Amino acid sequence: MNGLHFKKITKVVAGAIFLVAACLYCYTSLFKSVGDMQADQRESLNLQQSDVVLSDAVKNIKQTSNNKKEILNPMGNPADAAEIKDWFAQRGNFSFMGDEQLSDYATYEDNVLIKLGENGDLRALHVLADRAKNINDFESVLHKAAVLGSTEALIRMGAINEAENLDSMNVDDRKAKIIEALSYYDAAQLRGDWWGSIVRGENLLKRYSHEINQQDKDAVQENAKKIYDEIQKARNAQELGEFDNSVPDSVIKFYEEMLRPL
Repeated sequence: MNGLHFKKITKVVAGAIFLVAACLYCYTSLFKSVGDMQADQRESLNLQQSDVVLSDAVKNIKQTSNNKKEILNPMGNPADAAEIKDWFAQRGNFSFMGDEQLSDYATYEDNVLIKLGENGDLRALHVLADRAKNINDFESVLHKAAVLGSTEALIRMGAINEAENLDSMNVDDRKAKIIEALSYYDAAQLRGDWWGSIVRGENLLKRYSHEINQQDKDAVQENAKKIYDEIQKARNAQELGEFDNSVPDSVIKFYEEMLRPL
């Protein structure tokens, strides 16, 4: 096996591990947040059956990676990796942090988390969302997080719609849910965070491409702008200023590395 071919294989393995692990974080967060909801609400939030195979996929990919001598890191050098992790964390995505960095919040009482959230702690708000007893509380906490700057909150709000059993719906109801989910992913993208559109939105479009036309895609963009404007308005009311939608070069390169064809 020549060196170029080997590097291509290891890059695929590294990319696959990263994407699957990140997807698992998103799915796990959604499962945790609805775990204590009433039975009828939990039923409406069941994820697609295909999602449960992800854990096996991770095992298989990790087993494959153990046979490789080198794994390429899409985050680049340590300085870039630190900047990427910090950028995502500032937007409510803590999937790149280790368990030891997150476990302390799990021990906090709700009143402590609420106080931290009032002071702008996005991690506290996301933990509160995980503990929500119903959908309204879940969305309310995520909306607060989105106003404070969490793009992950927008992605999770979109995932609520995608989590329903879309295949059992009639075409019109399914299309409405898909458009709403994609609208939240695109709203996050307007903030510079493409993660939801790439990890979840693209797959959703592929699955139901025969049902989504250009008019629907235009509606997604229009709705995304409305979502963005609404949270910016709420942000202005709290005198928090304009969102910082800048994306550092390290994050752009990270996405390019993960998505570019070999």
